[in-house]
Amino acid sequence: MSMEMSIRHDIEVIRQNLNMTLDEFAEFFGLGVSTLARYENGDLEIPSHVADQILSYGYQKGIRLNRIKALIAKEKIGNSGKLLFHGSKTGIVGDVSVEKGESNKDFGKAFYLGESVEQATSFVSSYPSSKLYLFQYPGGAKEVTFGFDIDWVIAICYYRGYLKPYENHPLVKAVIEKIEEADVVIAPIADNQMFDTMREFADGLITDVVCVHCLSASDLGMQYVFRNDKAIKDKLELIGESAICRAEKEALASLKRQSAADNLEKKKIVMREYRTQGKFVEDIFK
Repeated sequence: MSMEMSIRHDIEVIRQNLNMTLDEFAEFFGLGVSTLARYENGDLEIPSHVADQILSYGYQKGIRLNRIKALIAKEKIGNSGKLLFHGSKTGIVGDVSVEKGESNKDFGKAFYLGESVEQATSFVSSYPSSKLYLFQYPGGAKEVTFGFDIDWVIAICYYRGYLKPYENHPLVKAVIEKIEEADVVIAPIADNQMFDTMREFADGLITDVVCVHCLSASDLGMQYVFRNDKAIKDKLELIGESAICRAEKEALASLKRQSAADNLEKKKIVMREYRTQGKFVEDIFK
């Protein structure tokens, strides 16, 4: 399945949604009519600053192109698979591979995708050359799924290097063995604020119950973690690439800051509610 996601198509969509003629649009952005026509026809490469200016203006006018593309893609996929998103800091060059990933991520070196277009774009909103990618996953890979539970916390703490004193404990090894045998890990997404909470658990400052409830209060959706290139090649299809304009990045960064503030307040409430419940890390791994 292919989708039209080029910048030239984006510009045409914005112009048409704003009910502007080529002449009106060109004049508004200080462009020649023939130049704009060549942009829309794909006969001339659009300079990045011009594209960002137009895309940002469209976003400010309420035209959420990436959300629209996600809805169209989801409708086209239907029941034949799962629509997933990947936000890249600098763009994907060449084939997707786990070898290009970083080893200190939630589940080690892998290719990470999410279920939400807003989540995927917000994670890379601070990078000037970031891009959004849409993938179709039909299922069928060997999966292991985690919820908001202690096994999920143990897994991320292990791969993030927080459980060094306990990494050979049978409980830890059992969780990691399930992950190492899987092609795809499906689990809640964790952000930097959640890592702080996990480190507090690993350092013996809060109990497992407090930790899990604090993390579940900051629900960011589920991530799909492809752990080997065979699973990527056999089970993951790239169906679209899209720009993330300056205005969208600014809006997402603002929402991310507000969400972080809200989650901090939720954490305070949860810690008061569950402060006497659960076990500390040294008791779990005796």
